[in-house]
Amino acid sequence: MTDPSTILDNDWDTNICSKPDFIDDATANRSLYQRVISTRLATLQHSLMGIPVPQHYDEESHDAYDCWIISNTEADAKNMFKALKKVCAQYQPVQGEENILQWMGGDVVIYNGFRYEIQIVLILRKTGILAYT
Repeated sequence: MTDPSTILDNDWDTNICSKPDFIDDATANRSLYQRVISTRLATLQHSLMGIPVPQHYDEESHDAYDCWIISNTEADAKNMFKALKKVCAQYQPVQGEENILQWMGGDVVIYNGFRYEIQIVLILRKTGILAYT
């Protein structure tokens, strides 16, 4: 499937906020960035946050990524999340790859008022229902 960083970078709406850095959490250290969206492929189904009933998900039909949205201001972190949600909502299917980009969950962590982190799960699906509410 397509790397989520590539999808986000290509479809980012700079009218909402400027592009952050997009990194793979398995190969780069998100704590070294002031403004970043970091994704890591979740390799164990039970480790996915935001999926309450994992037995309903087939590993062959999707790739799920733990995702961190990090900024030094709360407003910017929320704007980055808003832009990410817009990418998900307007995602165009890729023939033979994935047809749905979805975000789930959400948890906000504040580090001493100078680092804001929103944690979600991004799911790239090959199969599934066509629309989400």
